[in-house]
Amino acid sequence: MEQSELLVLYNFIAYLTTFLVVYKIRGNSLGIYLLLLYTICSLSSILYVTNPLYKGFTLEADMSWQPFVYLYLCLMILLWPSFNIRADNIDISLSNMQIKRIDYIVNIVIFMQLVCFVLLLPDILRVLKSSDLAASRELVYGGADESPITLLYNNKITKYFDLIVIGLKPYILLLGFYVAFINKNLRKKGHFFFWLTLTYSVMRSLVIVSRGEIVFLLLYLFFIILLFKKSINPQIYKKLVLFSAVAVGFFIPFFWAISVSRFDDLASFFLFRYAGESMCNFNGNLFDQLKGTIDFNIYFPLFAIGQNFAFSNTLEKWDLIMKQSGVSGQYFYTIIGGFLFCFGKVGTVLLCCLINRCYSLVTSFRFNSLSKILPLCLLSDMMIKGIFLFPLQGLTGNLEIVSLFVLMILLRK
Repeated sequence: MEQSELLVLYNFIAYLTTFLVVYKIRGNSLGIYLLLLYTICSLSSILYVTNPLYKGFTLEADMSWQPFVYLYLCLMILLWPSFNIRADNIDISLSNMQIKRIDYIVNIVIFMQLVCFVLLLPDILRVLKSSDLAASRELVYGGADESPITLLYNNKITKYFDLIVIGLKPYILLLGFYVAFINKNLRKKGHFFFWLTLTYSVMRSLVIVSRGEIVFLLLYLFFIILLFKKSINPQIYKKLVLFSAVAVGFFIPFFWAISVSRFDDLASFFLFRYAGESMCNFNGNLFDQLKGTIDFNIYFPLFAIGQNFAFSNTLEKWDLIMKQSGVSGQYFYTIIGGFLFCFGKVGTVLLCCLINRCYSLVTSFRFNSLSKILPLCLLSDMMIKGIFLFPLQGLTGNLEIVSLFVLMILLRK
């Protein structure tokens, strides 16, 4: 075996061993679900590197053991508090004031989503009728002069509606699920709110031709189901599991159609590549090749007060990252890779320790209100998407951070 093959094998063994040991000690915690996803990613990296086509497509330099160790330690620091989270610890009660505030939030978000959905309909129909998904995807990444979301983004107000809804998505999905299937006070409206949020998220993903967003959505919904497993009626739980299975079966042809539109006969290889390349890219393309950190406003434009956008589309953003860091910004590097771009190697470790400390405090409390559950939304969404990329970048990612604190204040007891 070559060195790269041995390294990805040892990397997988490290994650698998950790998964088995933590599962035996901590049991069926929600953190185990997140760790399982990273274990699957490490397994996929073996299938990717050992594929005969690997050498013809990879841009990686020689791999070494230090980047994998660094990545593993940082991920474990982030994940460790989540090993204490169990469905048995979730016991939410709402006051009348909280129910009223939830009703206000639901009404406002329903209005914004209905406006966005109506304006998105022409683009949905365009994609559904299109026989060239590759051309639709080209619009998304700046390869054409027009936006893939035409009517919706022609007006600043409706554009901001869409950005706010996407920034709120992890929280409103959980909120919608709770009021639809658990709490009885807003059940009818809750059902409409939940399914509208789910439908809009899926339709928007279709318009931007994103397989990843739909995968993330399904994985996040599974997390929510696990989170409230003990609180859901057993019959409803079975129906939700059945719905999830049907949804996965429905979207598999869509995923495959996009892959074939981009890669033709190599579609199966590239599916393996997407599943397993992020850890390999972190090792071979990023860790030892990083020449410097990037400007704060590239990943955090919402917080970069007084600074202007330095790019107008995704391709320009990737070029700017390349100029400032010496590393291409267009590949998957995991969430830790995103931290490295912004904060460097020492700063990344310190940030991971800070996040660990914050969530250690969160998981030490009893989960008896939605305001205490909301930080778990950010953690789970961050770590699920973080298998591939840094999910809190850009306006919608920045809004996800801000929305957490706003909703925690609004929904506090």
